Amino acid sequence: DFLGYCKEMYYLTDGIINITAGRLISIWNEYQSRGGESNHTEDEIITIESGLAEAKNHMNIDDLVIDEESRRVQILDKEMVLDVSAIVKGYVLERVTEELRDEGYDKVVLDVEGSLTAIGEKGDGSAFEVGIRNPDTKAKDPYIYRLEIRNTACVTEPDTTMPISNKINHVRRDYFHR
Repeated sequence: DFLGYCKEMYYLTDGIINITAGRLISIWNEYQSRGGESNHTEDEIITIESGLAEAKNHMNIDDLVIDEESRRVQILDKEMVLDVSAIVKGYVLERVTEELRDEGYDKVVLDVEGSLTAIGEKGDGSAFEVGIRNPDTKAKDPYIYRLEIRNTACVTEPDTTMPISNKINHVRRDYFHR
């Protein structure tokens, strides 16, 4: 059920959500944990870029084969690594929302670390308000934006971008992890 949902989200998002990006994400996490570009030599950056390029060769969602009838999963590419971290919260939140609706709840906001779902609206008929926190902690207003939501979901976490500059060729590439 869950892996099928992951594949469905891959196609609905034109590949933005891709659970087969595990190798790429692992390289990204290692790079970030060491402080990013400023803490790597030129040779290390070239090695990282090479690893990212190789990892992209093992991100074919069609190499994840799901047999619904036998409830078995097969990964055709032995170098593929799955990472469900970008989608698991949304999946769980969607399932909990369905359960609450089925139980008759009609005025609820669920928040799981910045992933929110609103069922209905507040008792007075107005929308629920979500504040997007201002990164400037000294700002007068603690929120940079306020969003009204009813019967919808939203995510208030930022995208994370990993810039890697190849200093030899003066090329900058941004790799996104969502």
